[in-house]
Amino acid sequence: MAIPAAPEPRVEILRAPDLYVQRDSMINLTCILHDVPEPPVFVLWYHGNKNMSLSSSRGGFSMVIEKGPTTISYLLLQNAREEDSGIYRCAPSNLNATSIRVHVLNGELPAAMQTNSSHHPTPRHLLHLLVLPVLLLLLPTTTPTVLSTLLLPNRWVEIT
Repeated sequence: MAIPAAPEPRVEILRAPDLYVQRDSMINLTCILHDVPEPPVFVLWYHGNKNMSLSSSRGGFSMVIEKGPTTISYLLLQNAREEDSGIYRCAPSNLNATSIRVHVLNGELPAAMQTNSSHHPTPRHLLHLLVLPVLLLLLPTTTPTVLSTLLLPNRWVEIT
């Protein structure tokens, strides 16, 4: 009897290829690495060609990575502004990068948001979107150092 092949590792950013957000809201980009044989050493985020963790002068953003068989990396940007629009790439150390186009709106509703989308998040993806806020609420009681790092702009937090 043949042993089934392991699933191919893959990377996705939730709500890709386009994400529409209102100005002054929070941008939450979630990159999921599925079926990775081992967690990546790092996951970098780029806005255009700029590495968000090294060269960004934006401030008001945080990166969180949760490593495991399914690794999840979050890029959170507070107070979305028009210059936050553009292509964002999630680039894990052990897989090819994937991207999403972010559109920061000033009260308008684009036509793409007025029609039905063929991509619907799975319950598992919705769970990932709920886990981060819960994690942020629980951190003050368990690890104040990690919470203070999350609240400081331009900081990297790694959860293993």
